[in-house]
Amino acid sequence: KELLDYDPDTGVFVWKVRRGGTIVAGSVAGCLHSSGYMHTKVDHKNYKMHRLAFLFMEGSFPPDQVDHINHDRADNRWENLRPVTNQENKRHTSMRIDNTSGVTGVCREGRKWKVRIQVGEKRIYLGTTSDKDEAIRWRKEAEVKHGFSPYYGQPKEAFARLNISDVTYTEEYAND
Repeated sequence: KELLDYDPDTGVFVWKVRRGGTIVAGSVAGCLHSSGYMHTKVDHKNYKMHRLAFLFMEGSFPPDQVDHINHDRADNRWENLRPVTNQENKRHTSMRIDNTSGVTGVCREGRKWKVRIQVGEKRIYLGTTSDKDEAIRWRKEAEVKHGFSPYYGQPKEAFARLNISDVTYTEEYAND
């Protein structure tokens, strides 16, 4: 805290002191990494800035991972961050960019739709059907059964419109 200030409403870190040639007190800290996360270096060590936000707000780093609720990895507003386990984080992921069915875990195999879900390290085969709507229903039922976030598998664009204050999380996502 002697080097940086954090604004929880904007998620922006600002340097309090001069740090070399181009970094002056008052300048915005960090840069966008190719992973989509904001990073900065403090005392010759790289930090993801969402983890620094936890240090500033809670007094310690989160025990496991940090979830960006709206799926924007560069949005480090405090209301957008929550501590999660690896398994919880996997249950709140966006749809892969190479998805062709429009539903995570449903893929076309010949003339049929194959349905599966991964829970922790276990991949569960749910079945094959010629009816795409039935395949989607099987997958959505499995997501509910295994405690996936209702936002799981949505395209990233859907999260740009998400009102974070409307999102609530309960313990139901942690039970298996």
